[in-house]
Amino acid sequence: MPSSAIHVLWPCRRPWGVSPSLTGSQQASGASPAGCPQLAPAIERVRRRVGQVPRAVTTDRGYGQAAVERDLHAAGVRTVAIPRQATTSAARRAVEHGRGFRKLVKWRTGC
Repeated sequence: MPSSAIHVLWPCRRPWGVSPSLTGSQQASGASPAGCPQLAPAIERVRRRVGQVPRAVTTDRGYGQAAVERDLHAAGVRTVAIPRQATTSAARRAVEHGRGFRKLVKWRTGC
């Protein structure tokens, strides 16, 4: 069963014992729409653990839906770097080719 971690950039120095990516039972399954609803609750768990909402969230294309991005922004996440699943408009392409977006995607992939 494939799985992908949800990567969260912490707004401050992370406390001891808190992983920078959600793992284990908090790890969402695969690049399927079934995993998408798990993302906002995972951010809420991070907020409860650390005491504040992460500054930025990035994950793979499997979570690339407008509703997921809206939920994260509504939760207080400033920067969401999730590539969209489908063909994108010119405005969305501009966002995905922006410096901050590319920087987060490169951070997630280890470049």
